[in-house]
Amino acid sequence: MLLYLKKSYPKSKCFFSDSPVFNPIEFMWAYMKGVLRKLKARSEEALMEATSAALDCVSPELVAAWFKHCNYTLPTQLTKS
Repeated sequence: MLLYLKKSYPKSKCFFSDSPVFNPIEFMWAYMKGVLRKLKARSEEALMEATSAALDCVSPELVAAWFKHCNYTLPTQLTKS
């Protein structure tokens, strides 16, 4: 099947449904890892506090943007635009 797709659409990118490109949670984890790196928690207690702070940084607007980027549609009550 993949060979057929490559022959039929040689210039297009082929992303599968389980690809991280279509998974909003991957964007959330990448964002949180970036926040955790900036906070530089070096003990278990500091890591727990930093994780809580990183979760607090994830706004509904960011989540909506990640879902939109992955071509998901959200109910209108979850989006402000």
